[in-house]
Amino acid sequence: SDLKEVFIPVPEDLVVNLRESRHLVDMLLDRIPTMFTSSTASASGSALGPALQSAMAMERPTGGRLMLFVGGLPTLGVGALENRMDPHVMGTDREYRLMDCNEDFYKKTAVQCCNLYISVDLFVGSHQYADIASLGALARFTSGHLQYYPNFISQLDGEKLSHDLRRLLTCFCAYEAVVRVRCSKGLEAPHFYGNFFIRSADLLSLPNICSDQAFGVELGLEESMTTARAFYFQVAILYTQASGERRIRVHTAMIPVVSNLMELFKLSDTQGTVTLMSKIVCDRLPLNRFADLRADVERRVAKTLQLYKLTCPAGEASTQSIVIPETMKYLPMYLLALLKAPLLRASVTHPDIRASFMHLVMTMPTRLVIALIYPRLLSLHDMPPLCGTVDETGNTVRPRLMRLLKERLSHNGIYLCENGQDILIWIGKEADPDIVNQLFLPSDTQMPDLPPFVHSSRRHRPRYTLAPASHSALAMRVRAVIEGLILDWVDLTHQPLRIYHEDEEHAQIFYNYLIEDPWPGQLSYQEYLRHLHHLTAPK
Repeated sequence: SDLKEVFIPVPEDLVVNLRESRHLVDMLLDRIPTMFTSSTASASGSALGPALQSAMAMERPTGGRLMLFVGGLPTLGVGALENRMDPHVMGTDREYRLMDCNEDFYKKTAVQCCNLYISVDLFVGSHQYADIASLGALARFTSGHLQYYPNFISQLDGEKLSHDLRRLLTCFCAYEAVVRVRCSKGLEAPHFYGNFFIRSADLLSLPNICSDQAFGVELGLEESMTTARAFYFQVAILYTQASGERRIRVHTAMIPVVSNLMELFKLSDTQGTVTLMSKIVCDRLPLNRFADLRADVERRVAKTLQLYKLTCPAGEASTQSIVIPETMKYLPMYLLALLKAPLLRASVTHPDIRASFMHLVMTMPTRLVIALIYPRLLSLHDMPPLCGTVDETGNTVRPRLMRLLKERLSHNGIYLCENGQDILIWIGKEADPDIVNQLFLPSDTQMPDLPPFVHSSRRHRPRYTLAPASHSALAMRVRAVIEGLILDWVDLTHQPLRIYHEDEEHAQIFYNYLIEDPWPGQLSYQEYLRHLHHLTAPK
């Protein structure tokens, strides 16, 4: 009956004076980790829907923020979901249907939350299929966040969960926000991409929006611009501060109208283009076959390069190789990385991994999106002496970036790969033992007893742990380099460090970040360039 007739505490008694009731609050916090650990509680199922309704009823008078911690597929009460992960669908043209919301309850509840100015953040740590594509509607339409911890293990993921939760609770947040985009005559904003609810053609509703959250706007032309010298667009956000003060913030930008296409290419922003295209792919993912989306990305870049080839100088256009403008020289690389990201990866990918990646990209700013799809690879074993020291500008000197190719990894080398979410270190099987001893200590990580269905990669017990800075001069320099990489994200993310040895089976996890290599069903970077050259060649 509790599932059908949800009841809530009296709102006046919900909040207590912390000083007077600190011992009661501490007692509750101490009990929570053990309250539902019994086999009976874990076997009874998950009643996420009724819990969500109860929480929403409590926040109805004031609005605010809901944080849902989900440990498995909801199976009880309203919002119960069926396990639709069919192995016969994976890798087929029907797989894209797993990316769509399978239960209207979550879409309707999200819209109700938005109308009440309630934002929903999800922290999903399931050992099995959780249908993030359906649950994600709660974050999608309420300007919330979704964090996914596959096969959550507190010893491995607890620190990241703690950081993500603390970040959301402490970052600057605008409440009860609405965003309007205005354009000058001749320009329009037909499409928006991100986590929000569209109230009207140009008005977005965001119950809460954090300072590190982003969304994309696609601009288009309504009419000829032969007489205009510039266009203007304006983004205005009306919001409430935590203090209760209502404010409005306005950004106005001018877009110059150039006289020829060569000037347009010189002013292009490759990373911004790729980020917007990534958000467009996320928006279309639940409605289109993955193969069609991959083909559409290739058509867009081929059309762009064809246009440049028609307008570039004759000498440059006559070359037998692919012609790419200088400002867009990394465009093919980034788009290949997008095609190999979990969003569009041709190989079989768990639907929860794909759906969670979609939610990450939808809310990320440009620099995080680029880092996520195209990681940074550094060599640690042969760093120049200045690497890991501070230069005259106050920045840490780093090794040069390497291409993401497995053939660049030497058996006697040690390499670091970083993508804004994770930091991985790979130790070659012939690495100098002296360097290994300077950088690492034997791991003392104790792995808990895990259920048999937990993926083998989560059972991996690392051989090594990174030595403290006091262990050796090399360890101090490597730690300085890692801290410099982490500082690039200004505490936006928490990056767990994982160490793999070349001899280990799980070293394949490191190779999955090397997107310039050929993958099953997908081309290497060199093959992709030849493919683009064929697409842009005169027919």
